[in-house]
This record gives sequence, structure tokens and C-alpha cells, in this order.
Amino acid sequence: MFVYLIKMIVCSGVFYALYAALFNKEKMLVFNRVYLLSSLVASFLIPLITITVEVPVVAQQLYVAPGYSEEMQPLPPSGVEWIAYINAGAIILALIISGYLLLRFLINILNLKAKGKSGVHFYRNGVRVVLLNGPIAPHSFLNTIYFSKTEYDTGKIEAEVMAHELAHIRQKHSWDILFLELLKIITWFNPFIYWYKRSVMINHELLADAAVIKQLGDVRSYQVVLLQRAAMQSSLALASSFTFYITKKRLTMLLKKPDKKEPPSCHWL
Repeated sequence: MFVYLIKMIVCSGVFYALYAALFNKEKMLVFNRVYLLSSLVASFLIPLITITVEVPVVAQQLYVAPGYSEEMQPLPPSGVEWIAYINAGAIILALIISGYLLLRFLINILNLKAKGKSGVHFYRNGVRVVLLNGPIAPHSFLNTIYFSKTEYDTGKIEAEVMAHELAHIRQKHSWDILFLELLKIITWFNPFIYWYKRSVMINHELLADAAVIKQLGDVRSYQVVLLQRAAMQSSLALASSFTFYITKKRLTMLLKKPDKKEPPSCHWL
């Protein structure tokens, strides 16, 4: 088991290093999404592959010491018991941490459902929109978009922000996050799983940005909206998803031409 986990971590590290070196700065957004998810799955499957090599058997004459009996068995080294205890303790600790992460994950899901029931809600283009009290950053999950009721009632929700959140839902980005969260619960000790999640979330923002530009066609106006939202949410550290790095990358990618080999975006992706 431990050998498999080490191989899995190494595979995920190699795949992520290739992404960071070759694809991260390219505007191949659909390809990057497929690569990140499929390479993560491959890092779990590749260590399961075994290659059997037949080694020719060389006849050897065994020397049997005088007085040796098959009933005589060597005593196990004294350290073997301690190794078994350490292995068992490591497994128990891993299960405890995974159980805690699973519990926290379920609580977050329940909180989202409760939040969706507590606010005013309606449907727009087949998508559920929930209006919540208090200053919150616009965000979406599965088939629901969450807005600040005050902002929505006063007409401060820009058309670009609405189109951005609709793009997240139509491209089913929440399923990627749920998949990564479940993998993180199982393999929380793999440092690369956190880098994968961060890169996937950034890629989601870039995909949604590309959908907004394709729909509205005004790059400059959308850049202004991004900057205004970033400044507005800088004081909401817990709720903000517009970090400096993400905002800078989004602004840069908006001006970059997509790769000619990039396949067209699909709603099922």
C-alpha cells in the first residue's frame, strides 16, 4: 500500500510539473481542463500497472547444514513488531484525518443547501438564483447562483457577472470541484492535490471569462468590471475569490489570443 501511494504521489507530481512547464501559460483552456482531470486520474491508475518479467531459473545446489530441520524456524527480528505498530498507527491517523475532512465536506454541503433555502430565490434561464442578506461575493454551485440581495435589488449586479456565473453552471465546474474534494479527502497527504485544485479553479475562471467575452464581446468593459469587483471584495477576505494572482492572470488571459489547436468549448465540459 505504501509503495503504491508513493508511486501515485510521484506520478501526480510529474504530471503537474508538465502542466506547469508546458500548458499553464497557454490559452488552451478546454485542453487544460481535460489534462488536469485526466492526468490526476492517470496518477492513480498507472501505479496499478504491473509488468511481469520471466527470469530463467538457475539450478542451484542448496547446502544443508548438519542437524538442520525444516521445523527449525528463524525468530523474527525484534524491530518487526515496532514496524507493524507504526504502520497501524499511520493508517489509523490517516483514517482519522480523512474522516474529519469528510465531515467538514458534508457540513459545507449542508450549509450551502441551508443557505439556498434561507434567501429569496427565483429562476432565470433555468438556473436558480438565490439572494442573500449581507455583503457576499457572487458565486455559484451546481445549478444555483448566489448574489447579495442589496446589490441585486439596486441593480449593481453587472451583466458580465451574471454571464460569468451562468458560464460556471453551464460548463458544470462544480462537478470538477466535488471530484477534487473527494480525492483530497482520500489523499490529503499528497501535496500536489492542492496544486491541482488551485489550477483547476483558476482554469474555471478563465473558461467562464472566455464565455463572457464570446457572449458580450467587450474585453475592455469586462476588465473594468473585474478590477472593480477585486477592489470591492478586497475587504471581504473570507468571501473573496478574487486574489491578486487570479485577477492578474485573468486580465492577462483576456488579451491573449486562444491557441488555434484549441477545440471549441462544450457545455458538457
